[in-house]
Amino acid sequence: MTPDGFGRFETPIRVRTARPVVLVVEDTRDQRDLFAAELTSAGFDVVQAADGETAIEEAKRSNPKAIVLDLMLPGVSGFNVARLLRANERTQDAPIVAVTALTSDTFRTYALEAGCNAVLRKPLIGATVVGEVVRLLAKRLPTAQGPSGSASGSGSPPGA
Repeated sequence: MTPDGFGRFETPIRVRTARPVVLVVEDTRDQRDLFAAELTSAGFDVVQAADGETAIEEAKRSNPKAIVLDLMLPGVSGFNVARLLRANERTQDAPIVAVTALTSDTFRTYALEAGCNAVLRKPLIGATVVGEVVRLLAKRLPTAQGPSGSASGSGSPPGA
């Protein structure tokens, strides 16, 4: 036995690999928690914000690989958040998935013009959001070619 109880059966050190960060911006707590839980289960780290101003601060701080953005937020609207994120060097390339209860095609067009890459209409399930985030991130990654010329992948979320 060694001093302090350390012997040959020490607890191994766990090395955490970097997981892609997704910023979830949603003012409805239940919806925000649902999206965060689904994204976490899919292998992403999640940062959350409940309003536009906090979203901008969190995006600058966390440098997310993707953003899930409610369009109808208190304070700074989701449309303006998208514009500001596109204007910021650290977040300009992150895919933005807008989620909204707005049903007009005009609002969808406004969201795309503001810089959103996709618009999903509520109500929706978390798996739909995860699928769209994964799809958009996969579009941004170069395809890795194996020796036979076929694409190779690990089945992990992009950037994992």
